Amino acid sequence: MTMINALGLLEVKGFTAGIEAADAMLKAAQVRLLSQTHIPPGFITLIIEGDLAACRAALDAGAAAAGRVGIVISRKEIGRPETDTEWFVTNLQKQNQAEINPSANNIKPKKTTVTITKQDKVDKVEPPLISTDDKTTETTETALLSFIAEHPQGRNITEIMTLFNITRVAAKRLLDNCISQGKLRKRGNRYSLVEVTK
Repeated sequence: MTMINALGLLEVKGFTAGIEAADAMLKAAQVRLLSQTHIPPGFITLIIEGDLAACRAALDAGAAAAGRVGIVISRKEIGRPETDTEWFVTNLQKQNQAEINPSANNIKPKKTTVTITKQDKVDKVEPPLISTDDKTTETTETALLSFIAEHPQGRNITEIMTLFNITRVAAKRLLDNCISQGKLRKRGNRYSLVEVTK
């Protein structure tokens, strides 16, 4: 994997604003569109890469174009992103490609439904993560452990929330359950598999 020199992030409201911004950024400077993410109700996040000056020029053009037809929420350029930041962005790119073409990379996004109760909001005793069905919970844990095993440095809670499309409370509950069973360990903000010694 080649190192990313700089990243540019532009978040706008409105599909047309997103298209205008992407077009303007790609025409204004020598940058490449890494990914685009749509978050209801109409927020579009565009991620570009190139050298730092090109990213700044592209973001200026993209923000100006998007501002004419929609709303610019935020923009940010990151020079020489840290390795984990770079990995996170490229992983988002793979997930976005998989949503468009599920057969690419054999990645299948997981969709689950979690009901938030008042208990979740006050961190009291909570019901099981996704279902009272033990098989469903076991399948979810197996998928989680496989996902964490794919990356040698482990995964953070945001990546898990994104993949399983669940809330932070639900993800934390699932991770804590795996830690209590001795399947996972936490180092800093990353969760990794417990190595079994023979």
